[in-house]
Parts: sequence; C-alpha cells; structure tokens
Amino acid sequence: ADPSAVRWRDFVNSKSGFHFVTPLGADVEPTYAGLFNIDHQVSDVLQGTCTTAQVNPFTYFDHQPQVCALSE
Repeated sequence: ADPSAVRWRDFVNSKSGFHFVTPLGADVEPTYAGLFNIDHQVSDVLQGTCTTAQVNPFTYFDHQPQVCALSE
C-alpha cells in the first residue's frame, strides 16, 4: 500500500534485470524497529544471501543491518 514501495517495484523486477538479494515476505524477520521489513539490498549482477545481524536491542539503532555474502 506504500506508494514508495510500489514505485520501487517499477525498478526492481524481472524486466529491469534488478532483483532483491535480501529475503522478502511476511515470514521474514522485521529489520526496522522490530515491526517492518523495509531494509533491502538489490542488484543487477550480484547473487548471494543476506541475513539480519543481531544487535543489542538497547542501542539507539532503529534498523538492523543486513550482512550479505555476494558474488558475481
């Protein structure tokens, strides 16, 4: 329902050549404030996997970093 997410899909799709490297879907661990899954990596040439790094919940970070192992 978010217009920015809809616009993002205009650029990241099978026709554009760009794909999501980070996992998507309702069952993916939220990376923003424990509520939303909005932090993504995309690429047109790199493949690999990404995981969410666990950080101390008492820090001032509202996003959890994505750690990716990528290759061409």
